[in-house]
Amino acid sequence: MSYDKSGLAYGYTKHTHTSGNSDGVWMEVDVTEERLATQYNRHGQALSYSETSTGTDAPGQITRTDMDSIVYDSWGRIAEFVQHNYVKGVSKDDPGVYVDYSEDITQYAAVYEDKGVLILDGETFYISEIDGYINQSETSGTDGASELEYIRTTVRSEIDFNSLGQMIHYKEQSSASDAQGKLTYTDWTAGSFDGAGNRVFSGYDVTGRIYSYKQVDRSVSIDPATGDFIYAQNIDGEELYNALDEDGHLVFVTLDTPGVVFEIDENGNPKRAMALEIIKTTVRTETYYDGFGQNRSYRQTVHSTDAPGNINTIDMSDMKYDPRDRLFSYHEVTVDVQGKMTTKDVSGMSYDDMGRNSGYQENLRTSGEDEYGNPLDITTTTLRSAIRYNGLNQMIAYHDYITTSDTELRKNIDWRVLSYDINGLIVGFKEDTHVTGRNDEGEIDWFNYSERKIGDFDIDGTLIRSWYNSLGQMIGYVETNKSSDKPEVVTTRTLSNMIYDSVARLSEYIQDDHITSINNDGSLDYHEVTKRTGARYNEMGYVGSYQESVRTYTEADEDGDGNVDLDLTNITYRSNIDYNELSQTVYYHDSVQAGDAPDKNIEIDWHAGLFDEAGNQIKAGYDVSGRSFAYKQVTHTTNKSGLDSEGNSIPELDITTTVVRTKTLYGGFGSVKAYCEEMRTDEAEDVVIITEKNNIYYDSNQRVRGYEEVVTKIDILTRGNKYNLKTNTKRSQVNYNDYGQISFYHQESYSDASTNLLTEEDWYADKYNVFNQIESYHTNILEIGADIANQLNKTTDLTRFETHYNSLGLIDYYKQKTISNDAVDKAIEETW
Repeated sequence: MSYDKSGLAYGYTKHTHTSGNSDGVWMEVDVTEERLATQYNRHGQALSYSETSTGTDAPGQITRTDMDSIVYDSWGRIAEFVQHNYVKGVSKDDPGVYVDYSEDITQYAAVYEDKGVLILDGETFYISEIDGYINQSETSGTDGASELEYIRTTVRSEIDFNSLGQMIHYKEQSSASDAQGKLTYTDWTAGSFDGAGNRVFSGYDVTGRIYSYKQVDRSVSIDPATGDFIYAQNIDGEELYNALDEDGHLVFVTLDTPGVVFEIDENGNPKRAMALEIIKTTVRTETYYDGFGQNRSYRQTVHSTDAPGNINTIDMSDMKYDPRDRLFSYHEVTVDVQGKMTTKDVSGMSYDDMGRNSGYQENLRTSGEDEYGNPLDITTTTLRSAIRYNGLNQMIAYHDYITTSDTELRKNIDWRVLSYDINGLIVGFKEDTHVTGRNDEGEIDWFNYSERKIGDFDIDGTLIRSWYNSLGQMIGYVETNKSSDKPEVVTTRTLSNMIYDSVARLSEYIQDDHITSINNDGSLDYHEVTKRTGARYNEMGYVGSYQESVRTYTEADEDGDGNVDLDLTNITYRSNIDYNELSQTVYYHDSVQAGDAPDKNIEIDWHAGLFDEAGNQIKAGYDVSGRSFAYKQVTHTTNKSGLDSEGNSIPELDITTTVVRTKTLYGGFGSVKAYCEEMRTDEAEDVVIITEKNNIYYDSNQRVRGYEEVVTKIDILTRGNKYNLKTNTKRSQVNYNDYGQISFYHQESYSDASTNLLTEEDWYADKYNVFNQIESYHTNILEIGADIANQLNKTTDLTRFETHYNSLGLIDYYKQKTISNDAVDKAIEETW
């Protein structure tokens, strides 16, 4: 160390050697820090200094910090300063890359609170305490890949301290150049609080380190064109500024949800949600540290107004650090309001030359029991690497390698951003997925290529306009998909007119799924257009009803074999939508008009949850991840008897069908892997049909590829003595045509009625009609085993054609031809 003439430290050199295991990984780093040219004020406080740092973890780099113009309040707290940081040298990750970037931080415009006057030895001292400031950081240079240009501004105010000089409160407003149309407000208070909001603990432990606090975060939208607030309230929610949307339309705040602003129509009624204030409240307690002063564990509860009944409790523990004191690994346990637990272990966290996260491994484990008391233990492992950033510090690429304990599948995902808009929102990205491993059919090797654009682009790729509203909610996108199993097929999904309710739930939109291909059957141009309109909102601002129409149509090549001219529209009127305290749907009523059966009336009542025999709900219908696992659906179908347009008789129909789904299980990749359904109708009140599906697996487009199924038919009056029949089926190799219709499957089945008989079937679709109904097909059936008298090895070729449906969608006519190997010279032809 060296000293100035006043005996104050002018400079020093410090060598730090750090070694040991961190989460099973041996680390060893030497760091050399050198401080020079320290200048002081008359109170012995540093006014300026320079500091350099080098380390064996980045041997070709040097880091330097210059601090200047430091100003203190009366208690020795830094209020203002100018800081210049820069890093130069060879990248620690790539010796062929040179890093040269700087960060300029200026803290200025300090505001002080007068704390009185002190007279000492005849000299008057005015006691002031820092109450606020503006802090701006500007990053420039290059990280070796991108030119950096990043500015962040923070305005801190209403800073309060306790009698020990510890900070107990502040408010903060933040903005950044990567999101010019957003402001973030934070209200931070140290301490622990009772149910009435009274502070019961100061918030600091005996060593003066933070132990507990409460933090409220809120975002505000700004019109990028004018700089005006689209919608803003102060942190206490008392005032409303500039309640206009970007077009100058009048808006109003609903009484029950003051954080929601709706546009009003010409009659003064709510038309659509224009602004949304989602407030997240974080309460941290039980913060503990290790001997080096590093945070080792804490407990945290998180509550957000977009799900008002859901409070997640997060326990962070076993937090470990690398030699640069950056987080390396941790163990996290999250428990939701229903008591469901998710465990996450993150390890191997790595950082790039700018200190940004560049990779990690995450093990996400859902364990315990499912809603039925069955053991549940699924682990999904994600190894994320090659995280890259642009000059605005926005993530632009990464690679994921994902495995899950319940399958033998492996996913490699390459994700990269096309562009960001002025608000820091992604307006385009590409995602390439490569799936390998095994399913029930053997080895698989699939590719899927996806590109999404969320805006209008020029021919050179320049963004013209992004498709987000003033809240940062997506209002449209175009997504293109191709897969290796059908490379000639291109699927394009276009969403537009997207409107949201008060908890950001999509309430209106237009979706066009467009499939095109050119193959041996000719060209295909197929559309499925879904229009959801007429949304109405309840007193909480949640969508309460809407109308949805689904039109499927195509203009197929007239010369192409197997193509059909299709034009079918179904309309659903959904109403009386009800929600639980977690904003999850628990009930709705549907009225359906089916295009393939215009004379049929369908009414559906859907209830989420598990119910007892008396109809009382005994459990909610959603799992820990918010996915539906149980529901009851009651469908009432009616029509009047008469004649259809072709003069065929239509039977009178009045039937109620009840389906109860339970035991829905999801795999590590989020797809349904099993469920159980019970079905009964009022036509056969004593008969229950139970369908249990297991081991469901999918193709590269997430369409069902195969499953195992057990169907049991039970007569509940005779307790199984009369009609208790069980059929076991294993379906595999399900293929689809370019329209998404099933074109082939292989099936094996046997039943209690003939336990010694195994039936194998290969089913081929030949033609669908314009209403998407199967019109002709053929199937090859092999029966192996023994009947009552003889050994059996029978093959049957069955062809069904000219199938006709009435206006209710029921079959009223078909022709069929059957040939069997036990009578090869005879063909049976039937007309039904």
